[in-house]
Amino acid sequence: MVVLQKQQLELRLKEVELAMEILMKSEGDVYRGVGGLFLKTTKEEAERDLKNKKELFELRLKSLNGQEEALRNQLTRMQRQLQELTQTYGGS
Repeated sequence: MVVLQKQQLELRLKEVELAMEILMKSEGDVYRGVGGLFLKTTKEEAERDLKNKKELFELRLKSLNGQEEALRNQLTRMQRQLQELTQTYGGS
């Protein structure tokens, strides 16, 4: 579950980074999608919005990385405990 969420966030982060690159190269009117509509906005506002999204996605990814690491550590501990129990009671 955590890995899937991480993959989805990484994909969204890449999309935002690509949009930021395109925005930097663009000239003229800028539109952003809101639901099923496209609304005209300023380049600065669009850039600010993308930066905020990028920061949010990076923060969420950092949190998910921590959760993933905690789950891996818990799994490793449980595997060791299972091996110890198997050796203790399995050899009888």
